[in-house]
Amino acid sequence: DNVAYNRWNETTEKTTINLYNIKTKKNIEIDNYYNSDYGSWIYGQYVVWADESSNNRKVYLYNINTKEKQAIHNTTGAHNVRPVVYGDKVVWYDAYTFIYDILDKTITKLEDGDTHFNNFVSHLEIYDDRVVGDGASNNDNDINIFVRDLKNGEEFRITHNEYMMHRGHDIYEDKIVWIDYRDSLDTMSNIIDNRGDVFLYDLSTN
Repeated sequence: DNVAYNRWNETTEKTTINLYNIKTKKNIEIDNYYNSDYGSWIYGQYVVWADESSNNRKVYLYNINTKEKQAIHNTTGAHNVRPVVYGDKVVWYDAYTFIYDILDKTITKLEDGDTHFNNFVSHLEIYDDRVVGDGASNNDNDINIFVRDLKNGEEFRITHNEYMMHRGHDIYEDKIVWIDYRDSLDTMSNIIDNRGDVFLYDLSTN
């Protein structure tokens, strides 16, 4: 019943994180932070965001039911961190891929060699026990989309691109979608227009 949204304050140069309850039609401000690139994410009773202020680089988790806010990770400041939440898991990339278990209050750090996401990642998405992100294969520099199963730790590739030709991947249930720009590249592999094609991958049928 809640919608999380952000509002930029030009005076303070900070973003306020707000919750709007559809049933009660009440709006509350739960925090303010600085991050010029990404907003907050909500699932169920949880809201997550990253503060990129120079003196306060942290990933935050807010519980709507208990009204409690907690910092779950100190970021390096080298990356624009974009945490996402689903169920009781929070995932983000900050030089390494991190998974936070809300119930156990534990963080798992995926080391190099454990995941393709550490080689390169534009953003991570999560649904149920699956994380989708982009990364480089171990034997080349081509950027592709990978899926990781959080239950067994297995990871597999679903695209086979020579260059980074995809944008905007997302997952819902057993479907993954992305935009492919392979027909919009110049000779230097730069995207020259926005004439991309939408692709769908069905995890249930592979």
